Amino acid sequence: MDSNSSPTEVPYVDDQPSYSDVPPTGQGKRKLVIIIAIVVVALIVAGGAAYWLLTRPTSAPATTAQTQTSTSTSTQPIVPDDTQAQGTSANYVSNGKDLNLSFTYPSGWTVTPPSNSNPNDQAITVTSPLVSMTNASGQSTTGKVVVTIRPGGSALNELASNKSTAGQASAQIAYSKPTSAQHQYPYLTYIHLAGGVDPSSSFEEVMITGSINFAKDQVVSADALGPLDPVVSARFYTCSDQTCAIGSATPLSITNATWINTDVFMQTLAIFQSLQIN
Repeated sequence: MDSNSSPTEVPYVDDQPSYSDVPPTGQGKRKLVIIIAIVVVALIVAGGAAYWLLTRPTSAPATTAQTQTSTSTSTQPIVPDDTQAQGTSANYVSNGKDLNLSFTYPSGWTVTPPSNSNPNDQAITVTSPLVSMTNASGQSTTGKVVVTIRPGGSALNELASNKSTAGQASAQIAYSKPTSAQHQYPYLTYIHLAGGVDPSSSFEEVMITGSINFAKDQVVSADALGPLDPVVSARFYTCSDQTCAIGSATPLSITNATWINTDVFMQTLAIFQSLQIN
């Protein structure tokens, strides 16, 4: 080699490994294991939640019919309207051949058919509003009174079994303005209908029986009342709902004390007394 030549330079090589090539220490390994475990647990929890949401049973939405049934079967409170027991009177005229008559009634009651619209002798129905009253057992209840005026010879279905009796002896009442076709002092009979289980002397119907009177506990039969013309009576009902349809209402038993001291029954008697029969 030429003594005057300079030595050959050797390139610098960094033989230290880069940071990325350094194998993880014991502490680094533990951190990595913890991170992996957290990720695995999170995936398991997420998967379980998704499975539960997809497989859990769901309730079918209520149909309109179900909603209507629920509403219709819910208990509705019965609201008596005792204020209707007070008020002015209205006049009713029946222009039939047999039911040729007139009477007054409280304006809060309802009447069918309408006044001056009964040429075919349809039975006349006069219905009270729902009111508070006391039954034969002394309990307060909500009920109504239905007065009916039927042509002579009508079937008295409530007496058909011949098991109805007089809850108490018949008593005379007075028509306020009788015509020549009326007995001025007809008998009023208090009828305990067949099947009644209420206390003795109770009754569920009262009927104007003309000159026919009954002793207490005597059978009141349809045959015995055959001569009545017209047939004027009132029946009492206890109500389980606001409609109180006659077909579903329960007959109401009362005593004489309730009959003579309750507004709705005093009005019933006033309707009877106002009758003018032609």
